[in-house]
Amino acid sequence: MDIKFFGGDKDSGEVFAVETRAEAGYLLESHVHKHGHLSILAEGTADVEVGGHVTRMKGPCTVTIPPDTQHRVQAVTDIVWYCLWADHLADKQQAQDSLRLVPA
Repeated sequence: MDIKFFGGDKDSGEVFAVETRAEAGYLLESHVHKHGHLSILAEGTADVEVGGHVTRMKGPCTVTIPPDTQHRVQAVTDIVWYCLWADHLADKQQAQDSLRLVPA
């Protein structure tokens, strides 16, 4: 299980991706960002909560997280989850500070 960062430079269009690999039973804790972002469940099955509504998702699929909206991701199976962030809206440190992977 780990969280990695990719991009965030001129070559990537000032967009960075946060890749989270989580084993079944782990949770990206509930959090909020001031900006919206696109997330991608690349592999696996997860219960994704956005604004109080939980949806079971099977990858590959995408979900848009609106600004100022509480959200969390619980791995039902092992998952690969990506968040795409516009670097001019939030820096990598904000992403790193908001993402906590813990046992559910």
